[in-house]
Amino acid sequence: MGCGSSKGQENQVTAKAEIKTDAKEDNIVKVEKKDAPAKDPSAVVAGGEPSPEYVKFKEAFGPLSTKDDASKSQRKEEWGKVDASGNGQCSLAELDAWIQQRLLAVHGASGEELWKRFKACYIRAFSDARDIGKDVQLGTSNCSTDDFVQKRTWRVFIAYLVIYAEMYDAFSLIDGGGAGISADDDRKISLDELKAGVSKLNGFSFSCLQGIDENKVEAVFKDMDADGKGSILLPEWCRYIEQSEQKAATEVGKLLSLGDDDGDE
Repeated sequence: MGCGSSKGQENQVTAKAEIKTDAKEDNIVKVEKKDAPAKDPSAVVAGGEPSPEYVKFKEAFGPLSTKDDASKSQRKEEWGKVDASGNGQCSLAELDAWIQQRLLAVHGASGEELWKRFKACYIRAFSDARDIGKDVQLGTSNCSTDDFVQKRTWRVFIAYLVIYAEMYDAFSLIDGGGAGISADDDRKISLDELKAGVSKLNGFSFSCLQGIDENKVEAVFKDMDADGKGSILLPEWCRYIEQSEQKAATEVGKLLSLGDDDGDE
């Protein structure tokens, strides 16, 4: 139930995206280049040694995802840029344009490549954030609140951007068996690729990727390969990490669980 135009925009911004999460928010947005407080679960602080591109991506959005006053002030300013109409809600297309502008503002010309590199993450963050709370019809249109990111879910949407960007960064490191994105990537991970690259995952912040024993790689692969087709696709990779972090009750898992129970403020 929702806006046909909004659903169409999702297909334009990224290829397939099939995830489910939720989030919850209390504020708006703004920005700066400082690192976010590590103890705030909303800050989504990634540990270890992800790619330089991910580090730069996080520099642009991590500081906007915390609950401190400075971050709140920055979010408010940024929300004013993305919600130009002032109706308190933003479509995927509007958010995609804002992400691009934000990266260009923080990193100059290199922001364009960063925007393209992590594009697959945007619909994931959008899908999770828009699912928060009850779905309410908007006036007499065929749109509902489930078609947009609301002002109250703004902070968590940004936090989800950083979370899913890190998931994608880890996926890209294993896919193709190389360091990051390359011509060998086929957007899926084989068992051999996981076996060869599993030790590289220790540098990422997700607890479920830490210290995977070589004797357990096949079992982990089987858990990740939800459809049993012999390869791990990005949605399966993200879903496995999400569910594992939630089960372990990590800080990221708690953030990804927002909305799964009720989603209301």
